Amino acid sequence: MASAARNRSGPVSGEVAADLGAIKTAGALGLLVGFAAPLLGTAAAVGLVLFFICALVVQLRVRYYKLAIWAVFFVLAVSALTVNLACHSPIT
Repeated sequence: MASAARNRSGPVSGEVAADLGAIKTAGALGLLVGFAAPLLGTAAAVGLVLFFICALVVQLRVRYYKLAIWAVFFVLAVSALTVNLACHSPIT
């Protein structure tokens, strides 16, 4: 069963990829809404960081080692979280 899963074009099927794409889109929209509602932006940034950490775990479990694009998006998510926390921190 595991080898059949790896024979596809990537680590996830088309249906799951669509769901994951919807989650990433919701996170991106949450970051945009975060300009008006900072708490929502922080929650969206944390969610995206956790999403990309889980994506790394899945990619490594199925031995899919093309991680360059993952690294770019992970750094962007961590940067968004860092900037959000720096700008909206109660300690200033």
